[in-house]
Amino acid sequence: KVKERGSKRATTFTAGRRSRAKARRRRRVLRAVVGDREVAASVPADARDLIDLWQALIGLLGEREQLRADLEGIDPTSVKVLEEASIWDELRELQHDVVEERTEEKVAETGLKALVRAASVRRALYVRWHSDIKECEVLADVVMDRVGGLPVAVRPTEPSTFVRAGGIVDRALAGNGTTVRVDDLSALGAIDGPERLATRCVFAVPVRYGVGDGARTLGVLLVMDGFASDGGTADEEPKRQHEMKLADAMAVMLGSVLGTRRVAAAGKELETARTIHRQIQAPSSVDVPGFEVFASNQPCGTVGGDYFDFVPLADGRTLAAVMDVSGHNLASGMLMVSARTSLRLLADRYGCPARVLTELARAIHGDLLRTERFISAVGVALAPGSRRIEVVNAGHLDTLVLRAADRSIESLAGDDVVFGFVRGVRYSARPVELQPGDVVLLYTDGVIETTNADGEMFGNERLADTLRACAGRPPAELVASVLHEVDRFRGATPIIDDVTVLAIRAAPEEGTS
Repeated sequence: KVKERGSKRATTFTAGRRSRAKARRRRRVLRAVVGDREVAASVPADARDLIDLWQALIGLLGEREQLRADLEGIDPTSVKVLEEASIWDELRELQHDVVEERTEEKVAETGLKALVRAASVRRALYVRWHSDIKECEVLADVVMDRVGGLPVAVRPTEPSTFVRAGGIVDRALAGNGTTVRVDDLSALGAIDGPERLATRCVFAVPVRYGVGDGARTLGVLLVMDGFASDGGTADEEPKRQHEMKLADAMAVMLGSVLGTRRVAAAGKELETARTIHRQIQAPSSVDVPGFEVFASNQPCGTVGGDYFDFVPLADGRTLAAVMDVSGHNLASGMLMVSARTSLRLLADRYGCPARVLTELARAIHGDLLRTERFISAVGVALAPGSRRIEVVNAGHLDTLVLRAADRSIESLAGDDVVFGFVRGVRYSARPVELQPGDVVLLYTDGVIETTNADGEMFGNERLADTLRACAGRPPAELVASVLHEVDRFRGATPIIDDVTVLAIRAAPEEGTS
């Protein structure tokens, strides 16, 4: 419309000039002092939005100046407090790693990066302690080239694993939670551990999980070469104390996170192992013509180290077996699972019980040697319709035979060696003739080594007396009586070992119980 009608265009411009002239006559000058400077602006008197914006900007500038003044007035100690507050904000994120699918290496790396930045040190390492194989491993290594620099994780130096060799790591592991500090590196001598990476000073803080007697050392935190403070070397001791304080706090945090992760992982492994152990556990009894058989197992922990089974032999007999692996934890339970699998495979191949146990000892010798464990075992071969049995004992407890005729007890000694002690061991079978009603009892040391409040053991004599008192009773009742007497003797004393009892009775003659 402006282009088509020139007169209106002129009128429009004239109106615009008049409006601007009027606006100039009604403007407002805004002034404010921000810090040591005066700020001014001119706005239309009726522009309420611009006036509000101006006031908001002046407020923000004032807050910024106040913050700058406050920061300039903070002394070095207060700055350290702010740094520590910053590191704890960062470390709180570590707690989320307990449920996240992050490796232990990444968790340690996160903590080390926060530590070197807050403590102003050149390098920090986390050394994981493998208590099972007695070795250390450099799991995470973080370096920073300057104060305020960016921490960078580097690949652990080779070799990343090493044995305890008397260095600062070894001293920290042996110190039961005590921090070890070395300011004179020449005092370390010719050490091949990771402390050799330090150039001026190094201290080691144990990373532990748990409290009291249940505390476990997971590893060691190494902190090296703090950057010089502004005051020079004469004022280095307060800074060293500050570094150690932060390192101690980091060690506590890492111990909590890594320890919780291990417990959670172990819980999953234990649940898996317990499920497997429950699935492979044999039924309490087996049908063998001419015999009555019953067994029971009460594990001490989540996963037991005791095991009983009824395994078909290649010649048609049944091998009633009891085994006991040293310890009663996850490793013990898994070794028993391995032994059970091997036992069944070998029994399917051989008909001789002595040959089966000989080959079993050879098959699992390497695993037992590597894990520093051993297994004792005893097996009784039962032939359907026959009262002649064969007993093979691999370093297990004596086998008891209760004679029904006079309630006398024979003890068949276990003279051979346990599995895992001698690689080329050969076992032999001992034949035993049973009479109607005679009972053969197999058991583990959790029975006779149960203690009461006075520290007295249940022992062989009490077991023999219990067995005599049960003469003429079915194996299920006999086993229940043994377990009851053991529990009654123990009282409130905690269970310290697995308990397994297996009873075999030669079928009594018609008309007798």
